[in-house]
Amino acid sequence: GLDRIELRTDMPVPDAGAGQVRVRVTAAALNHLDVFIVEGLPAVLMGVICLIWLPDTPRSVSWLRQSEREWIERQLAVEAAAIGEPVSHDIVSALRHPLVLQFSLVGFLVLFGSITFTLSAPLVLKELTGFSATTVGYVVGLGGILAALGTLVSGRISDRRGERFGPILIGSMLMSCAFLILALAPSAALVMFGYFVFAAAWPAVASSLTMLWPEAIHVRLLAVGAAAINSVANVGSFVGPYLWGLTRDASGSFQAGLLALAAIALLTLLPMLVLRRQVHAARTISANALA
Repeated sequence: GLDRIELRTDMPVPDAGAGQVRVRVTAAALNHLDVFIVEGLPAVLMGVICLIWLPDTPRSVSWLRQSEREWIERQLAVEAAAIGEPVSHDIVSALRHPLVLQFSLVGFLVLFGSITFTLSAPLVLKELTGFSATTVGYVVGLGGILAALGTLVSGRISDRRGERFGPILIGSMLMSCAFLILALAPSAALVMFGYFVFAAAWPAVASSLTMLWPEAIHVRLLAVGAAAINSVANVGSFVGPYLWGLTRDASGSFQAGLLALAAIALLTLLPMLVLRRQVHAARTISANALA
């Protein structure tokens, strides 16, 4: 049922006996549904703001010069032509599109592993290293800095090379190695090293994967397709932690779960390699048709 807290003022106040100390406790509680609503409101508000104020096309952007708007529109037209016009672009066609389905599978696997471990990382680090909660907090904080740096570095490299698949494939392999290190590490130093590798790699994978959608899916299918990909991927964010908890309870340690996450990160490479081959083939066909 719902979380409930009740204030009672009719209970007798006990007297402290010999060797005892009476302590007054002041506490506060918040229903978990209230927490979800408060956490979700900013996202809902931002969605409304984007819907009302975000321009639909570069042509209607007021803060760009005319030459800049025209350049962006030309680039978008070139990218759309390279992808190729879809046969149909209704909602059903977008949901059934092979690239949408494949991106959904990859997103499911990526979030299955990354979100599952991220939610339990402090507990894993505390158990494997024996560090205090304060020290673990500093380690996790440093991991957050590495995550930001990993995202920036991978984005810059992929922008310069014009290639999104590279950071995803390399990042997935690094994630698999990180989980293996965490599962088998004999020392706290190696545990920290494995965690830092994971922290730097997984945001790069997630961000590069998201940037790949508009480069592979036609703009007429992108809105519905992106919504479908996100929806399926976030199922992994639910299923992963649930199975992780079951594995932890059954085995009494995090090792089995970490080995499973290593296998899943490695498994992500297979659909990504197929996806890369299909995207490159589609671009080649479109380029030949335009020529």
